[in-house]
Amino acid sequence: MARVSGCGYKRVEMATVLRDSVVARLELGGVHLIEVRTDRPNNVALHKDMFAAVDNALNHLWPGEARDNHLQ
Repeated sequence: MARVSGCGYKRVEMATVLRDSVVARLELGGVHLIEVRTDRPNNVALHKDMFAAVDNALNHLWPGEARDNHLQ
């Protein structure tokens, strides 16, 4: 994808390097693609947990129908 579009490309192997890679690409300017591979099943589980936590927090703020009306 990067080659076809002519943009820069960097594959990041470790999360600890991601920030530095983003900063370096910003300093270069232009368009860059940074590839970060993840473990899909773990990522899906993490997102489900986060969505449940947000839903729980919203239920405490606006219980039941009040929440549904507020979010529309």
